[in-house]
Amino acid sequence: MGLRNITIHRTTVTYHGEPIAVRGLSASDIMTAARDYAPQMALAFNEVVNNGKIGDMKSAIMKVAEEFPELVAASIALASDEYDDESVTTAGQLPFTTQLELVEGIFNETFTSEAEVKKLIESLTRMMLAASGALTEINGSDLLTGIGELGDKPLS
Repeated sequence: MGLRNITIHRTTVTYHGEPIAVRGLSASDIMTAARDYAPQMALAFNEVVNNGKIGDMKSAIMKVAEEFPELVAASIALASDEYDDESVTTAGQLPFTTQLELVEGIFNETFTSEAEVKKLIESLTRMMLAASGALTEINGSDLLTGIGELGDKPLS
């Protein structure tokens, strides 16, 4: 049995009689969101980790939804396989309670346990720190010229 035989499970939330089906977020979805919403994601992860809300995911989801509505809208669009500007805008215009139901569905489809959430956050934090360190190394120094140690050597 291969991937062609797998059906991706979805959670459906009904909004005024219209079904909205969402799936769990994939690595590709998370990388897309990180590309488009990196600062918001970093702050959201920081909020969850530093405020000890791993054990109370509903509170964490509500807090992230209140503080980062654009990230919530993007996550809904990604999980509904309709990630474009129009769908992100539409997801952002849904009532807050509908958004929360959808995000909770996405969360439940993405993670089977709180341990998985913690592991993902720790991994993403390590990756962000590593990327930040690599950028610092590439720059070489604090020189405004951006040429690092080469700027200290006389030209021959």
